[in-house]
Amino acid sequence: MPFRSIRYWAYYNLLTAYDVLQAGAWRLIAPTVDDAAFNANYKMVFVLGCGRSGTTILSHCLGQHHMIAELNEPAHLWVGTHASMDILSPFARLVRGRLRLDSLDVTERTKSRYRAMLDFQVRRGRPVICDKLPQNTFRVDFLNAVCPKAKFILIERSPRAVASSIEQCVARDGTWWGFNDYKWRSLVQYALTQPQLAELIPYAVDHYYRGLIEWRISRDLVNADLSQVEPERQMRVSYEDFCSRPEHVMRDLMTFCEVPHDPKALAFASSQVKPNPRREEGGRCSPFDQNVHERMLSGDPASGLSQQRDVA
Repeated sequence: MPFRSIRYWAYYNLLTAYDVLQAGAWRLIAPTVDDAAFNANYKMVFVLGCGRSGTTILSHCLGQHHMIAELNEPAHLWVGTHASMDILSPFARLVRGRLRLDSLDVTERTKSRYRAMLDFQVRRGRPVICDKLPQNTFRVDFLNAVCPKAKFILIERSPRAVASSIEQCVARDGTWWGFNDYKWRSLVQYALTQPQLAELIPYAVDHYYRGLIEWRISRDLVNADLSQVEPERQMRVSYEDFCSRPEHVMRDLMTFCEVPHDPKALAFASSQVKPNPRREEGGRCSPFDQNVHERMLSGDPASGLSQQRDVA
């Protein structure tokens, strides 16, 4: 690994470790915030999507709005809410981090902790809170139990483009799969509980196919969880459409978030979001690749394969 990558790896793991330590302190000192009082001051919007699907740029664009407070990957807030949500830091094994959490993991204390940490973080500066953490795409049932009135924005990108981007991230700094591959092992552990996913694990021969498996698990879980959420509380955005028509998509997003159209946010999106001229599908086309793509992308409209719903 190049020295620059080693420095980033060390910095990243120190940062994630700090997040967990900060969360531990919060668990001890966070005050109680009443649910009614919290809902009177804030509305919650969660940005969902497999990592490398465009969640960051979408949440950044929303964060330019004068009424929206952007929380970009607030891992410390979530680990403080429930320690098992850590699957990246050097402490992940110690706190027994899990990929999947659901409504059964939510207690009144869980909700109170999250409300308290959000209230402290935002300080009532803006009435709409946009929370973006890609790992939460595996846990929408948990989020919905913590914030029953929240809205969800799911951004979807071509799975092969997602996997290629993950592969590039691993090559750049080696942090994608968590400390000592803990995140990857968590993905495998979950996949082995689902017959249709378990049969895909042997095909994870490199980081590209690991990335496809992460995308597949994300897709299955978020679709299953969102099927239990009222249609008016969810919105799906195509990454490709967002890149080609950022202002149009932003107007729809602001309407969905129940905020007025903000010229500053629209101008930011128009200047920062551009179509990617590179091929989204990548160049893998050997018989092996075609076979694995057919297995892993089953049911995805962008794959060109027959559609079917795999409920995790």
